[in-house]
Amino acid sequence: MQSQIQIEEIEPSYNGYVVPESIELATALDQYWLERLALCEQTIERYSVAAGDTASERDWQSFCARGTGFLNKYLSKATDSIDAPLRHLWQCSFAMAREARRQQRMALALPNRDARIKLFTRLLTDKKIDFSLGDGALLLAELTEGKSLDSRDIENSVRAAQQRALLRAVRNGGPEHYSISLEDFESLQLT
Repeated sequence: MQSQIQIEEIEPSYNGYVVPESIELATALDQYWLERLALCEQTIERYSVAAGDTASERDWQSFCARGTGFLNKYLSKATDSIDAPLRHLWQCSFAMAREARRQQRMALALPNRDARIKLFTRLLTDKKIDFSLGDGALLLAELTEGKSLDSRDIENSVRAAQQRALLRAVRNGGPEHYSISLEDFESLQLT
């Protein structure tokens, strides 16, 4: 016990004791912070003068005009990549799609009867259905006549029909009983 007390007295803890700084160290620290403050004030003064300079503003504007051209290229590529699917889906001309891209606004009308038939055919292709694809797509397109359903609403109705068919298959004993029927499109019949 005696040896521990002697160690504490010889090497004081920095948590419990205040260790005085030497005068030279205190002077050096004060001078360092005064120099730092002077440098910061000079930098602030230099930048405040530059901020009010109209030539600097023009330089910044010209950089933004020249230095961000790559963004326009990416935007152009992105809009070009959606042109083909939209033209294919809605069978609109390239000029119409180009004009819409130029205006950067495109109003898409609701799909007509033929477009709805093609959309249902595309969405139900490669799905296990218990009806004729052509007749079913025609009937579903006629069920949606006069309803304000866009392509997303039609896709959602097909997904809902798939979910109903899956639940029915689970109730009936497993995946071998899975097939989409026209009754699964009850959301279209109710709207």
